[in-house]
Formats: sequence, C-alpha cells, structure tokens
Amino acid sequence: MRLQVKGKNMEVSESLYRYAEEKLEKLDRHLDDATRLELELAVEKNPSISASQVAEATVWTKGPILRARESSDDMKASIDLLVEKLERQAKRYREKRHRKQLARHAHPVGIEDARPVVADEAELDAFRREYAIPPFKALTISPRQIVKAVIGLDGGSTSSKAVLLDAVPPLMLKTAANPGGLPIDVFDGFRAAHRADRPQFWLDVASGPFYGFNRPGAKVSEGLIRNWWRQGMMSGVKASYDCIKAFSETDFTEDLQKFDLPTLIIHGDDDQVVPIGASALISCKLVKGARLKIYPGLSHGLFATHHDMVNPDLLAFFKE
Repeated sequence: MRLQVKGKNMEVSESLYRYAEEKLEKLDRHLDDATRLELELAVEKNPSISASQVAEATVWTKGPILRARESSDDMKASIDLLVEKLERQAKRYREKRHRKQLARHAHPVGIEDARPVVADEAELDAFRREYAIPPFKALTISPRQIVKAVIGLDGGSTSSKAVLLDAVPPLMLKTAANPGGLPIDVFDGFRAAHRADRPQFWLDVASGPFYGFNRPGAKVSEGLIRNWWRQGMMSGVKASYDCIKAFSETDFTEDLQKFDLPTLIIHGDDDQVVPIGASALISCKLVKGARLKIYPGLSHGLFATHHDMVNPDLLAFFKE
C-alpha cells in the first residue's frame, strides 16, 4: 500500500511521518487489497477550537473507499484515534468480503472428503436429500469406455479416422510387462504437488515441462501458461487429482490392438510429460497400419506452440 502524507497549516516532520507510518501498518492485517492511502495532518487556526490537531485519511481498496477523520489537542493522539476508526472499517470490509466468498463456495469439496460415485439406490437417495439435488443416475466411466465409444471398438461408431496426439497409450506406468514406463514415484510426486498447492502445481507444469518452456532458448508464451492454468483451476479438485491415476495406470494395450481405422500418431520427441519411448513408439506397433509422425525437439504441448506445423498435417490426413 502506497502512503502519501501531506500537511495543512503545518509542516510534517520526519518523526511525525514515521509515527503515522508505523501506526497505519496495522491496517495491513485487514486490507490485503489496499492500493493507496492518503493522510492529511492539519492544524485548525480557529482559537475557539480546542481539538485543533486533525488527522484525516482516505484508503483506496479494490472494493470500497475507506474514509475517516479524528481530532484532538495532540497530533499523535489524533493519529491513534484515526487508525482505530480505520481498523474498525477495515475489519467490517474484510468480514463482508469473507461472507461473500463463503456464499460462493457454500459446499467446498476437498480430496479427502469428496464423495465417490455411488451405486446403491438408498445411498443415492440420502445424498440427494442432503444436498437438495434432483433425481439422477450415477455412472462410473473409465478412460477405456470413452475410447471404446469414440472409436467404436464395440461397434456403432461413425468415426472414419483416428489421431493420437501426444497421447498416453498404451501405458505410462512402469510395470514388469512395461519396463519402459515411468516409475510410480513420478506420479506420486504429481499427487503430492497437487495436494500441497494446486494453483502452483498448474502454474509449474504449464511454465515448465508441458510446453517445453523450461528448455534453453524456448520462446515462452505467458498467454499459453495463463490459459492452461485457467483450465486446470476450472477442473474439480477430486477429478483432477484422480486423473493422475487414470492417465498413468490405465492400460490401453488391448484397445489399441482392436483399432480398425486409419490412424495417425503424432508426438514430439522432447515430450517431458508423456515420453515418446513409453507411448507413441509402442502404440504405432500395436495399432494396425498406424502412421507415426514425430516432431523433433517439440514438447507435449506442440499442438499449441507449433499449431502452424501440426494443423496442416492433421488437415492433410483428414482429406486423404
């Protein structure tokens, strides 16, 4: 908060300025969004006024503007009274803002207390009554079911071609049958970072490995970082946490072997999120007749950083 002090009918000494500055620091405990504070110290010239030492302040916040005025026969006492009045206003403002935040997030859901999808009708009824939710049907959908529906592995799809773009199949996790995968410690690290500070987790991934912005000489786009952070923060806490397990531990091997569509597999060979050796280089051998397109030196987010290269290749494949 920027402080500006001026005197009226008096000169503000250095010691008086420091005294006012120290007292006004109390407001920082209640106003984390204050941008500017103007303090005027004045001496009334009317001899009939006993409380001639006046302190008056205006505080600009991102919400309301706070104003207060106090006077006494001693300037330091006037400053003390002024700060007390401003503190009361600041507390009311903070409490009002806090109530609004609670109203917007009346039922926050964290990782530990989030409810799983339930199948028992009695439990569903109790859940609906507790949160006043209209009747619904709860379904548990796995990543494999989505692939089957879109590609039509069980029949019924109208898709004519498929593209795997920096995709996780067949399996990211290192196992006895998949020695080229990533160790579980990598994904445990993702979960720990997500639990500790979710906003910072999204920011670190976007500004680092996702788009390859941590590489020397990388052309960093602040817009891409902010947009990816925005998308992450819009996702549910529980959903995004569970997604780490879904994308790392789901085995798509059998599904890839059932593909009967012309398939283009696109991957950057500097993908730090989904390493090409554990994904595209294996997937292209499992999908019958798949075409592999490797972009040297490009990241997991190549679709955004180099769309001028990727989009024409996609369009050409679709037109074939």
